[in-house]
Amino acid sequence: MTAIFHISYIIMSIPFNEISNEISYNEISNEIPMNPLALDIPITPDFSFLSPSNEATMKSAYQVIQRMECWHILRNFHDESFMFTHDSRVIAIIDAVNNSYGGHSAGSLGCTMRDLQYIAKYGFSEYRRKMLEPEEDHRIPVRRPTPMASQYIPQ
Repeated sequence: MTAIFHISYIIMSIPFNEISNEISYNEISNEIPMNPLALDIPITPDFSFLSPSNEATMKSAYQVIQRMECWHILRNFHDESFMFTHDSRVIAIIDAVNNSYGGHSAGSLGCTMRDLQYIAKYGFSEYRRKMLEPEEDHRIPVRRPTPMASQYIPQ
């Protein structure tokens, strides 16, 4: 029994990437990366359905996430805000996305991260469909002013 425990302890202490060269840990998360083919995450997506500036922003950010292999981190991100998170993995992703594009405001960076998270959760085809469908009008209808009561009082 002691020999079995000792052998299993030695095997468990060997880093996973030394056991198998085909699957390696992600440098940021120390987790096995999600297979991008499991979801609809194409290698080179076409963002031409977006405005030219948004297309450039999303292409740049998407390539960063592909290169870092961190779709699973975005997919499982549950904090309320990307901009105020304390998760060091997400902060590293945000820094890389921001440095890659170089023209982000805090707002555009937050929106870009939410778009990437949507792709990570639902796939690129669903993201494209959502972006192309007409937006519902959720505004409160404007009430026309009613005539004042004094207009109806006989003179």
